[in-house]
Amino acid sequence: MVFKRLQDSQDSLYLQAMQLYQSSFPLHEQRKPDAQRAILKEPDYQFNLLMEEDHLMGGASLLGNAGIYLCRASVHSATAARTALRQSGAGAA
Repeated sequence: MVFKRLQDSQDSLYLQAMQLYQSSFPLHEQRKPDAQRAILKEPDYQFNLLMEEDHLMGGASLLGNAGIYLCRASVHSATAARTALRQSGAGAA
């Protein structure tokens, strides 16, 4: 598994990542779409996608500076994602 930094709303994984984001957090914790697109360009913000081959397995967003970071993470709940995680040794049975 590898992390891929999402830096632009034109990325081919952006819509899939936003679907995961929207299903993982309550509405009151989500950024509005325009705000999410804008913050991707900020140097202190990272939206990292957890990838297994070409499959999106999860994501983590980090915002920080001066060594202080806030992190939010989500993991895809699909059966195929859980199976792939377990087979890789990353998930618990």
